[in-house]
Amino acid sequence: MAIRIAHNITALTAWRNLGQTNHAIGKTMEKLSSGYRINRAADDPSGLVISQKMRSLIAGYDQAVANSETAISMVQTAEAALSEIHSLLVGMRSLAVHAANEGTNDQTMLNADNAQAQEAINTIDRIATTTQFGTKDIINGAFTDGGNAVTVDFSVAANATGRYGTGSATSEKAVFQVGPNANQTITISIASMTANILGGTDGTGTTRHLNTVLLNSSSNATLAIGTISLAIQTVSDLRSQLGAFQAYSLESNLSSLRIASENLQASESVIRDTDMSLEIANFTKQQIMMQAGTSMLAQANMIPQAVLQLLG
Repeated sequence: MAIRIAHNITALTAWRNLGQTNHAIGKTMEKLSSGYRINRAADDPSGLVISQKMRSLIAGYDQAVANSETAISMVQTAEAALSEIHSLLVGMRSLAVHAANEGTNDQTMLNADNAQAQEAINTIDRIATTTQFGTKDIINGAFTDGGNAVTVDFSVAANATGRYGTGSATSEKAVFQVGPNANQTITISIASMTANILGGTDGTGTTRHLNTVLLNSSSNATLAIGTISLAIQTVSDLRSQLGAFQAYSLESNLSSLRIASENLQASESVIRDTDMSLEIANFTKQQIMMQAGTSMLAQANMIPQAVLQLLG
């Protein structure tokens, strides 16, 4: 057997293997400490590309969930204001029915009913023009600055029970970004609920709006009953529209977004996260290899000492 001292190949081999083991144990410790299988592009280039795309989608889904929840809050704010307008209109209709009772009312009673009705009209206008979500008006016909303008038609035929009152009001379509990608939006248009819009065409074909309601005579009170009834129907229809939008567009979409985000995170985890049980097993293996390599390197360094016996 040839024995050389200039180059200890056995020691070099043991040193090289020990270096590889040391590098491997370092990578394993990095994965265990970070919780990620991919900590840099070199760990898995294709896996990094796929998982990073998934991460961006997950972030988009999470923001879309937040957007949907904010939109629900906006709709609930509008619906709460409409609920108060409803209450005022119901009270006004009771006043109109009372004022139409010509046989028992004197002018003082009529004036009192009329004063109360006018105050209710002013309050309805105030609610319609000041209800906001953030800084955006939501039930005065100008909901957003960035929506697509549409014209909401309130006209109804004479001698017919219409859905809305006569007239028109320009409102904006509220656009909500409810998906993780571009153009994944839903829209809703909220018409003006001001007193000059609420109302309609009565049985004689005469157009009357809430701001023209007077209860200072039994004849005016009789006309007011029909006008207020149409206004109540208008508000009811808008509340129904908002309720359906919340239940079937926003809340349903919200549930879908959460499920999609959960499944996407599960897929991203498979690609990028560390399998802790596997890495602990590898770590244990590398520790044993490190101890064995260190021992063998020590043994390899002792081989050239055999030359001393030849020289002795």
